[in-house]
This record gives sequence, structure tokens and C-alpha cells, in this order.
Amino acid sequence: TFVEETADRDALAEITHRYYSFMAPKLVAMGGPNFNPDDLGADTLREISVFLPPSGRVALAHDAAGRLVGCGMMRTCAPGAVELKRLFVLPECQGSGLGRRLVEARLEEARGMGMTHAYADAFKNNVPMQKLYETLGFEPCERYEGFDEDDELTECVIYRRLTREMS
Repeated sequence: TFVEETADRDALAEITHRYYSFMAPKLVAMGGPNFNPDDLGADTLREISVFLPPSGRVALAHDAAGRLVGCGMMRTCAPGAVELKRLFVLPECQGSGLGRRLVEARLEEARGMGMTHAYADAFKNNVPMQKLYETLGFEPCERYEGFDEDDELTECVIYRRLTREMS
């Protein structure tokens, strides 16, 4: 489900916090900065408008009971290009193909927005994410236009560009 606005801010805040709590130790393990998950989650919610229409999208995945179990965000990062951000699936749902479906759904939305390029980044030590992007046709590239994360993350991530046709 794509949201037009953040109607369920509490659920989005919870899953965003879980995302950062999951990712922060991966970053520290690579010698990266030790960011506070609470601060990062608050920053994401404060800046959520860049991920909402018309320039972005927030995809939320719910289980059969209606519980929020995954999310993925996307924002326009340059003319004709989107950046996939904050893909997260709760640990108990990982391995189900949900992450792949969230990436594919955002790419479909990007096509509908008229985008011709897609970018993503993932921590070097996040092997499942690296493999997922690779199987979907993303190849390593240089830091791309519009990447807005802290410069100190550059050594910790692999930047990727979708090399197959977007349209």
C-alpha cells in the first residue's frame, strides 16, 4: 500500500525506529559513526514530506492481521531519477520475498511518475540487501547526484544504479 500522507504516524514511527535500531549496529561494525536510532527516526518523520507525493512515495506492507511488517521509501533525487530508501522488513518476515516486492512496487511507482533512473545504497556489510539489489539489475556506481546522507557514510555504503530499462 502506498500512502498519500502519514495517516498512521505511530506505526510508521515504530517501524522507522526498528529500521534504525537494526541498521545502526551494522554501521558501527564497519567503523562508521554511532548514530542514535531515536534521533534518526525523528529526523525521518520530520522530513517525511520528501517521501510523499508528488515527489516521493512511502510503501507500507501489512500482514493478514493488519500489523505493519515492512516499509520502503522513495524520493526524487535528480530530474528523472528516484532514490530508494529505508527498505525494512521485520526480522520475523525476512526471507518471505516481501523486501523484493517492496522494491518492485516502488520501481513500478517510479515508472508511473515518469522516472527513467533509480538509485539505491546499502551498507557494505548488509549482504542480503546487496544481493537483492544485484538480482534486480542494480549495479555498483559512484556516489550519485542527490545523495543526501552524511559524507561520513560514503566509505560504508555501496551506491547502486538500476541498469535495466525503467520505462
